[in-house]
Amino acid sequence: MNYVLYVVGPEASGKTDLTNQLVQQCQDKLFIHPKKYPPTTGQQMLTLTLGPACSVEVREVGGLMVNSWEKFIKSKVSGTDGKAARYALLFVVSASAPQQLPLSISAFQLLKRCDGVCAEWPALIVVQKAGMPHVMSLPEVKQLVIDGALVQDTSIMEVDSWNGIGLGDVHVWLQKTFVL
Repeated sequence: MNYVLYVVGPEASGKTDLTNQLVQQCQDKLFIHPKKYPPTTGQQMLTLTLGPACSVEVREVGGLMVNSWEKFIKSKVSGTDGKAARYALLFVVSASAPQQLPLSISAFQLLKRCDGVCAEWPALIVVQKAGMPHVMSLPEVKQLVIDGALVQDTSIMEVDSWNGIGLGDVHVWLQKTFVL
């Protein structure tokens, strides 16, 4: 079986930092100094090794593609040539950019609505950059993002990939989603 994790979120929300730290964590390493990554254009693919028999293909889709995320994901999912796959969605929002939340909420709802391409997938909303001063709290983000119709199979947690907050929790969620 193929395991595929789609990582989406607004531009500069911290998707690339998070995915690269998760890859390092799966190798029992971590970057200790922040790196400057250029914005992802199109798709970046990485592999997470969650155990001896579980490799997850991570497909980070650039934030500038927000208007075509659903179409892009749908085309990739339908092009699997009948191979069995398990999918999950990692949706990244920045705790330091509350102005991005309305667009983020709309994009997430499009993907997870009852006829959305990710409707049946487990989803994790990651509130990235949680360790910065003067950011939105998890309860504030939950109140804005989670709506009754979308709570099923959706978790939400705080993360700051550069100081390690929540990385282990994301790793546990990935384990539960793909391995257990």
